[in-house]
Amino acid sequence: MNLSGSHPHRLTGGALLGLLLLFVPLKAQEETEILRPLEAAETAQLLGEMLAYAGALNDLRFTGDERQAVINGLSAAIRDGATPPEIREEFSTAYEAMQARFAEFGNNVETPVPFQGNIPGVVGYMAAEFSGIVGYPFSPEEKEAIVNGFTDGLQSDGPSELLQRRFQAVYDMLNQKAEDFAVIQRTEKDAANQAFFATLDADPDVQSDATGLYWEVIEPGEDPMPSIPGVVTVHYTGTLIDGTQFDSSRDRGEPAQFSMSGVVPGFSAGLTKVGVGGKVKIYIPSELGYGDNPRPGSPIQPGDVIIFDCEVIAFESTGSQ
Repeated sequence: MNLSGSHPHRLTGGALLGLLLLFVPLKAQEETEILRPLEAAETAQLLGEMLAYAGALNDLRFTGDERQAVINGLSAAIRDGATPPEIREEFSTAYEAMQARFAEFGNNVETPVPFQGNIPGVVGYMAAEFSGIVGYPFSPEEKEAIVNGFTDGLQSDGPSELLQRRFQAVYDMLNQKAEDFAVIQRTEKDAANQAFFATLDADPDVQSDATGLYWEVIEPGEDPMPSIPGVVTVHYTGTLIDGTQFDSSRDRGEPAQFSMSGVVPGFSAGLTKVGVGGKVKIYIPSELGYGDNPRPGSPIQPGDVIIFDCEVIAFESTGSQ
């Protein structure tokens, strides 16, 4: 894992929603047209309709039972605000099944091979997940409207005239829900982080400093102690506060080597607490770790506290600071 604090730009919620809208053929409007405001449930129904066209789901010619399973999958994802891990594990299989059916249509097959098992239900979950709306704070009425719109879309040949004319209202709703969801997530995460650090404050074996860094010395080690500038060789395991492991040199079977000035501040600061042969557990608040810009694809999310269980193997100073 790269422990550098610099990261490529992440897709914003607005950019992701913009990509989704590319699936909808948009009809030009007269600049002078006056449009009535849509009720939230109306906009949500248009969103549901749009989800049916993302990935051309309406072109898969679902049987009645398959269609209902797809609808049930999307409904469950939106209702529960999450996709069960066992369903997520089937995404690749469902995607391959969808591609196989599209290929059948390309070969002019009149009656496609039925989807096997729970594939249609998984497709419904995928429609919700890949749109990015799972967990968004929709009202019960809005959730029902999304499912109704999705149901209509699956049975149509293309976007309704209303959707083509009012895509901006859908886009605005998605952006607002994304912002609301981000605030909810960050508030919950901040509360969890504060509770976690409170447990560390109560632990006599854990030390902290004014920067907010916490550490526990397991073995003090011997001189030299890592410092900046220098290169450290270290075994480490990185986890989140819920125990999720995001990286481990131990799993790779060989220690990692880092420039002390080339890693996130909390990691280098924590390594200075022990010498060669020492072991230290470092608890790094977000502002001393990856902040709001963790690397895409990593289990680390914006605002996450990260924990490193480290053993210093060697250290070489590279000059005076």
